[in-house]
Amino acid sequence: MRNNTKNIEYKYTDYLKHYIIGFIYKRNGQAQESQIYDYSDRTKIQFPFYDVKYFIQEKYKIAGDKPGSGNTENIGSFPTKKFSDLKQGIGPFSELGADVFDLYWKYYPKFRSSQKTYTSLGEFIEWFPTQPQTDLKLLHPYNYDSALKRILAYAQKNHIHN
Repeated sequence: MRNNTKNIEYKYTDYLKHYIIGFIYKRNGQAQESQIYDYSDRTKIQFPFYDVKYFIQEKYKIAGDKPGSGNTENIGSFPTKKFSDLKQGIGPFSELGADVFDLYWKYYPKFRSSQKTYTSLGEFIEWFPTQPQTDLKLLHPYNYDSALKRILAYAQKNHIHN
């Protein structure tokens, strides 16, 4: 999003949409990774996971407003205890739209940055309208007024002051 490349085959803008194939599972504490089995005993192998569920969803619909871990710049998913939330893609950016997602994560402060303009969706909602429209560029064309309208509507609905 920032420079049109990173861990992908082609440029970010060469892709029409960005999908996530996600897997949710429970860990099997009985499994031992170091145990060796004869082929004839293969049915006795304990898999390290069970109760596997999967989903396929557009990236922006399951994205949260925090990095995937504390020391990276990877995009994390939104917190939920319901698998259906991921499967249906009802994260905060699903309402805000792909352009707002791209804006949020393009301008999200780098991990090692000493100045962090925002680190949450609420702070972004307050920050975004204060930026000159000409400074907020994406790798693709977008409608600033439409993005701002969605941000302000989301802020009002979720009681976020801006």
